[in-house]
Amino acid sequence: MMWRTCWALLSGLIGGFILGYLPHYLESRQRFVEPSGVGADLVFRVQRIFSLQSKFQKIDVLRSDFFGHILTIDDDLMLTERDEFIYHEMIAHVPAAYVPNARDALIIGGGDGGTAKQLLRRPSLVNLTVVELDEEVVHVCRRFFPRLASSFDDPRVTLLFADGASWVSSAESRTFDLIIVDSTDFGAAQPLFEERFHRHLRRILAPGGMLVINLTSLPWQLTSVQRSVARQRQIFRHVRVFQIYQPSYTSGHYCFAICSNDLDAQDLGAIDWAAATRGLEMQYYSREVHQGAFALPEFAKKALGRREQRRRVRTPGVWKCGMGGTGGWERLVKS
Repeated sequence: MMWRTCWALLSGLIGGFILGYLPHYLESRQRFVEPSGVGADLVFRVQRIFSLQSKFQKIDVLRSDFFGHILTIDDDLMLTERDEFIYHEMIAHVPAAYVPNARDALIIGGGDGGTAKQLLRRPSLVNLTVVELDEEVVHVCRRFFPRLASSFDDPRVTLLFADGASWVSSAESRTFDLIIVDSTDFGAAQPLFEERFHRHLRRILAPGGMLVINLTSLPWQLTSVQRSVARQRQIFRHVRVFQIYQPSYTSGHYCFAICSNDLDAQDLGAIDWAAATRGLEMQYYSREVHQGAFALPEFAKKALGRREQRRRVRTPGVWKCGMGGTGGWERLVKS
């Protein structure tokens, strides 16, 4: 009789554990799927360690044994501790190579601090303005990605919490040698895909300055890249695409647009490489990697070349980013 009572008690404890704790454990040990829009998604085995719904978006921090901490916004992967340096070194140091004496720089977005961290390595930089929409992104990154977010404590940094498009439109008397748009491509970032925003960026870009915009997967979202480049060519005289290998992003083959009214980024001979790389010890970026980043594969050169030859339409409109397999930048012409 006693053993039956003990067994019943033990069974109850085990059952309580299974019903009470196990579901929470299984929920925290789960898969995160980074959708590609083409039916070939990237799957991470993770533990969700933090989640917050801010005024603008859902912010999550995941933990992976291999990738370390992972930041996602609205269930879209932003960065991983393991390979964030690839993206951040290239978005910062490629444009900076053309303007080695840049003093004033602007980042739209970049609330994790990674792009700021890289730009602050440039010895000539005096002022760096970071305009981030969501204050909670910075708070979360200070907690979980302090190596990146500590860049905001540098005295050269002015960190503003504001809508980037509105801030740029009212920046009447400011010009910047370097401008980097380091944002999401959905949700609250929608105003950053309007034509007027990019025309305001051209207005505040100093003579000889460079603008870089993060794009998407070059082979899997080629239509998006084509349409983005076509938009920029209506605004800037020189628009080029450069590529990086980013294994934790869709397809691993990511790209950026680099724009200028005065400098053609394809003119690699114009770079003073001694000044561009002085004092910098990188994990990814180098002179050779910079040069190779502009050696696009033939399919990309042909696709972007065709777009370059088309007649430029100057009707004001809005471009919307779509992530579907045949999606991309969709022109929404205002009536």
